[in-house]
Amino acid sequence: MDITFLVGNGFDISTGIDTSYNGFYQWYCMQKPDNEPEWIRDFKTDILKDLEKPLEERTWADFELGLGRYTTNFSPETVDHFIDCYEDAVTNLQRYIELQIENKVQDISSSQKDAFAKSILDFTDEVPEASKVVMSPMLPGIIQENVRFHFISFNYTRVLDNFVEAVASAPLTTWTVGVGCTAKADPKILHIHGSINDLPLMGVNDVGQIKNSILQNNIDLQQCIIKPLASSVLGETVQSQAKQLIKKSTIICLWGLSIGDTDAQWWEEIMDWLSKGKEKQLIVFWYTGGKVTKRLHTKILKARQEIYKKFFDYSSFTREEMEEAKKRIHIVFDTQKVLRVNLLEKELSSSLS
Repeated sequence: MDITFLVGNGFDISTGIDTSYNGFYQWYCMQKPDNEPEWIRDFKTDILKDLEKPLEERTWADFELGLGRYTTNFSPETVDHFIDCYEDAVTNLQRYIELQIENKVQDISSSQKDAFAKSILDFTDEVPEASKVVMSPMLPGIIQENVRFHFISFNYTRVLDNFVEAVASAPLTTWTVGVGCTAKADPKILHIHGSINDLPLMGVNDVGQIKNSILQNNIDLQQCIIKPLASSVLGETVQSQAKQLIKKSTIICLWGLSIGDTDAQWWEEIMDWLSKGKEKQLIVFWYTGGKVTKRLHTKILKARQEIYKKFFDYSSFTREEMEEAKKRIHIVFDTQKVLRVNLLEKELSSSLS
């Protein structure tokens, strides 16, 4: 059985590395190199003026959609200026991430390795009780077949890779139901947006998100900011590999993702996968920062409905199909167990010793 985690920016942040959009754009807009072109200065000024959402709610998806809207400031004669702005943002994002991971991405300690392995195997511990009943026959240690955990990363860092590679050399667990069954982690992480040192992609999902109708057919602009197109033109196969992995999975877990329109193709892929069989189970680990608690069931129900809507907006499900699918979408708010590791743990231990 194949279990696949799609992991977003929330993972890096949870380990102690600030790769948030908030952290980046505030740092980026303070960079004022000599001889900076006027259009890049204007670009930074306009970023700071963008108050559409409160500071703490702005995400990378908001920035990427903003790039699509920002094209309306340019013409066919000045489209190169937009590409300059894009390239400047990507180059500085690489610098920013390198600063964030400097001296933090170290060798994984044995305690961190063990904690990460357990955090994978505990993937159903916090789902609602009814969900546990549905998925209990599929769990490692019970199912009479090998279990393989796979990872698709939406991040530019290799933080997740380091942890997965550390636990992939041996089985996460072994059981004797069946004939010597094991649960193992696949060491190959698929980076669908590239990484800081390997073709990082940032931008929109499709041509419709380029809001300048005059520039929508500009091939240079398309190849610049339409992520699926750029990946294809570069000859990358990672997106097709990720889609094949999704198709063969029995359980998919989404962790640290904001479910934004600039990655619409992936949410459409997930919903199509969910429609292919009643054995398919989707677990959504959703971060609220403690805003949703068990003290008020009304807030939990409202938050669940909002998450369901996010996903069904990317599907063609009928109302009846939606109700059936909800039974197979299991939502965990603010997980305390799954993929919870801290890169700063060793630094803290060293300072206390």
